[in-house]
Amino acid sequence: ENDPLKPPTDCIVKFLPVGLEKRLVLDLVELPKAEVLCYFYLCRDHEKYGMSPLPLPTPRILYADYCQQTNNAMMIMEKINHTL
Repeated sequence: ENDPLKPPTDCIVKFLPVGLEKRLVLDLVELPKAEVLCYFYLCRDHEKYGMSPLPLPTPRILYADYCQQTNNAMMIMEKINHTL
């Protein structure tokens, strides 16, 4: 089920929300950068950083990109079925 070599059957493409108020808050706390770093590095390579796996189902990241100049982020991740 969680074979890293097997491609997922369903994917989700995640972009940042639209709207000035939302973007201001996200930019102030650098959430796009933190989310990409968390998913792409910590969740994927948790053993490398001496961390335990997350106790919640975490989607596998297939692609992630972050632009430091614009604070924009984009991620393609597997869809996790049967979650709350």
